[in-house]
Amino acid sequence: MGDKVKSCQSCGASIVFMTQKPTNKNPQPKPNPINRFPSADGNLLVNWDNLTYQVVSKAELEKVKRLPNPPSLYKSHFGNCPDAKKYRRK
Repeated sequence: MGDKVKSCQSCGASIVFMTQKPTNKNPQPKPNPINRFPSADGNLLVNWDNLTYQVVSKAELEKVKRLPNPPSLYKSHFGNCPDAKKYRRK
């Protein structure tokens, strides 16, 4: 995984560019920066084998957290990068 891990150009955090699983709303998703490490308030299930992720809805999050061995959840780096506004589309 070493070559997949990048550093945010603004804050230096460890990130991995992943693509969301295609959905009806977003049939051709583009890669997004995902924090490398899990987060207690994360909402993304990641597949490290093919570098994809899926967003877990609020309703599903509660179910996932109650599982006997809940999976690790991650966050989009846009959610905590201090310079995220600089990279948003206008």
